[in-house]
Amino acid sequence: MSIEDSYKNKLLDMLLAIDDVCKKNNIQYWLDGGTLLGAYRHGGFIPWDDDIDIGVMRTDYPKLKQALSLELPSQFFLQTDDSEFNYNHAFIKVRDTQTSSSAKLDSTYDQRGLFIDIFPFDFVPKSHALRVLHYAISKMRLFLVVYEKESVIDFSDESIVADRGDESSDQYINKKSNNFFTHLFYLLLNWVPKRFWSWLLFATRKTVMNKKHIGDGYCFPTFFFRSIREYDVYFPLTEIQFEGKTFKAPHNIPRYLTSLYGADYMTPRQDLHTQHMESLQNIDGPVA
Repeated sequence: MSIEDSYKNKLLDMLLAIDDVCKKNNIQYWLDGGTLLGAYRHGGFIPWDDDIDIGVMRTDYPKLKQALSLELPSQFFLQTDDSEFNYNHAFIKVRDTQTSSSAKLDSTYDQRGLFIDIFPFDFVPKSHALRVLHYAISKMRLFLVVYEKESVIDFSDESIVADRGDESSDQYINKKSNNFFTHLFYLLLNWVPKRFWSWLLFATRKTVMNKKHIGDGYCFPTFFFRSIREYDVYFPLTEIQFEGKTFKAPHNIPRYLTSLYGADYMTPRQDLHTQHMESLQNIDGPVA
């Protein structure tokens, strides 16, 4: 499902504003993920995409946060764990304050408008064993953040039995059991303060001496291993056209996209898209 062109124009305006801040402050960033794929394959947005992704090295990340907090136009909001009490992601977002969505994962935020994700990229260990350890730590942190926002089966709700359709009793019991143990695991992990996981991720990143491999798996572990690429895939940065404008991009775009999406990345796959915006509307009402 695609979003209205007027909303895509708002996203493009946000990206141009971020690009302007980066240029003024000599900060290197690049188009990432589906945004880079859209630029390379479509010359702009993937037709069914509804957000923008960019990347920045960890060394520039604090500088970018500071610059955005001071220099973004007033209609945009920098969403961090400092500006939003319930925001727990390990990356930041720039939100449009003039739109709002009913997306479930955004339900606890004050700002729920169109957004651009800004992912910090780090050097990654050369050792596979260390990579697995670092992945496990970042994955546990993400689990705690996401799980508390997901609906958990209420075992006292008898309507669940009636609504399970043709599902057998054994399958239903197994699903209940799996949910119970997952929830128990969450409760055990939740005894540890969430700030501990942020500190632990910080500590693990600091132990990396290898400067040859880069990835964003510490902030987004879903693609931890697929995001790991050699330094020369990223730098020196090049440029690419996106919706008729010029933005920064990784040095070797085909290798970048192949590592993330596979060798057939030029084949459109709408079935793989995750919709971020639900019931998107202007604050003053729907777009005409």
